[in-house]
Amino acid sequence: MISKYKSAAYLSRALQNKIEEPECYEFYSGPGPLFSSNVKNQNFILEEVYGQISVAWNDYLKKYIMATSSDISMPRTIQLYSSIKPWGPWVSFGKLNVPKTAQGKEVNLVYCAYLHPELFLEEGKIINVTYSLQLEDAGFDANCEMVNIILKKI
Repeated sequence: MISKYKSAAYLSRALQNKIEEPECYEFYSGPGPLFSSNVKNQNFILEEVYGQISVAWNDYLKKYIMATSSDISMPRTIQLYSSIKPWGPWVSFGKLNVPKTAQGKEVNLVYCAYLHPELFLEEGKIINVTYSLQLEDAGFDANCEMVNIILKKI
């Protein structure tokens, strides 16, 4: 099913030893845990997802968590979602609002939000998210910013 929105998240899978073989991929075609080898049967897992996404399992919540980059309507916001299954349903559980300025310039856009489960603390109660910035009159900043977020059980 094609999303009615300009952007949506889709899920595919492949065996680890077949990751470089596109013909071996299966595409989420749910609802439920359904996958198809035909990309035309693909269905989205979440609508209105802009920019890059990152998904990781969180032991503290016993759920998958997702961080998504911002879009033009919320240029300094990273959205956070959770789900028991990788295909959803995905539920919003918070937003990370990035400061309006960085390095003495206005932040126009946040991109490349990325979860780092290898840096999670207290079994995932404290998560780490990195992101990059598009700064006014400075282009895209190649340096990553990082923030720690303390989660509450949801």
